[in-house]
Amino acid sequence: MWTLIQIDFKKMNKYVFLLPLISGVVVLLLASLSIGKNPIDESPWESYLLQMSTVCSIFFPISMALICSYIANSEHRYNTWKQIFTFPLRKSKIYFAKLMECIIAELIFFISVMIGFIFIGFIFIGTDVNVMNLILKAFVSLVIAYIPIIAFQLWLSLIIKNQAFPLSIGIFSAIFSYTFYVFPFEVGRFLFWTFPTSVLPIQLVIDEAQNMSIIQTENSSIYVGLSLVIGALIILMGMLHFTKRDIV
Repeated sequence: MWTLIQIDFKKMNKYVFLLPLISGVVVLLLASLSIGKNPIDESPWESYLLQMSTVCSIFFPISMALICSYIANSEHRYNTWKQIFTFPLRKSKIYFAKLMECIIAELIFFISVMIGFIFIGFIFIGTDVNVMNLILKAFVSLVIAYIPIIAFQLWLSLIIKNQAFPLSIGIFSAIFSYTFYVFPFEVGRFLFWTFPTSVLPIQLVIDEAQNMSIIQTENSSIYVGLSLVIGALIILMGMLHFTKRDIV
């Protein structure tokens, strides 16, 4: 499988993996605008973290949709699937190689954002080692929460030759992810597009007097577990669909 990943990296444009870094810079710049206008002065780090998560929920899925599409389109465009399938490897390993490339891109994004997030926070907010555990927990939770979204996006990109459709789905779901909360009977909470918001260990609360405060959440671990379970199911379904369907 690692051989396939190395082959893909050699034949793909290396600049495509600059996209997570560029997206991370945009997320940090937009999130950092909230530092000077922090409405919750007693919780500057927490407020900064929530702002980063909000900006990330739009830009990261869009960048991953582009990367998944590019990884799949490198085979669709030149009709090299049959050539790849002649390798003495199972189709499942080919699928997991593509998935690992997406996970590597995700890690590039979040590691760069976390380093920049801490660096900017130390400069403009101040040193507070007590928030390091909160930051680390939040970033690890976000990495896990985005796995179902990445797996779903890769599934669409691998199966559908015309990449306009997977890209449209990825962009639409990123822009309108927050609107999924309005689904009735708490259905929105179980749509995996909302997991990145639900897994955060903190949340913003606004009371009747429009006063804002940040509280610790008690059910974030539930959504981390749901992300793992649903992510594994989507990966399994995508792998089975990929291995049983002839892609030309």
